[in-house]
Amino acid sequence: MDAAKLALKAGQEVAGNSRQDVLFQNNTDLLSVFLEPDRIQELVSKHPFSGKWLGTGHACEASLLSHIPDFHGDARSRLRMAWDWLWNWISLPDEEKRNEQVEDSDIAEMAATTWRLRGARACAKELRSWKPRSVSFRAGMILAGRALDQGLYSELDDLALAAGNDLYLTLAISSQQRRLLRISPRQVMGSLYKGQCMINIPLGEKVRDV
Repeated sequence: MDAAKLALKAGQEVAGNSRQDVLFQNNTDLLSVFLEPDRIQELVSKHPFSGKWLGTGHACEASLLSHIPDFHGDARSRLRMAWDWLWNWISLPDEEKRNEQVEDSDIAEMAATTWRLRGARACAKELRSWKPRSVSFRAGMILAGRALDQGLYSELDDLALAAGNDLYLTLAISSQQRRLLRISPRQVMGSLYKGQCMINIPLGEKVRDV
């Protein structure tokens, strides 16, 4: 009976930690607002993040660390590891790729890290490199939504301008800004108008390659 009680208590503790890890992983952008830098460093040292793709943990850790200027060196290191895992994934046979799927959230975390470390232009270029092109829209929706939640309006305008002729990313940013009755800079809206937004965005399409 004592052993059963102890096992039940341990199971409850593990379940609680798992739910907390999922909450943290889905809100890496907010952790830097609510947690002290030393607590963030402690959290990353435990490697709590995981996903369908083996590089998910590195992508999330890089994104979280990139919020703190003192941790930018560690963020760059983990971002490189995430990219190493990504190139390994690309070299896998198609069947194995399907078993280890790179998610839109993984791509968004990596792009967010690039955005904070190297600026909007580098972030937009990274998103533009993905295939299918609709990845820019899906990951862009995540990035824009988080930026708006944090009130990073000028930074989001910079990303919209850096998107250039990437209508998928531009449309994602404009769509998210509509929630707050905001519009992108005039140049961006002009680009959308000229492009007539005639792009198909299959939201359920999986990422296949870069």
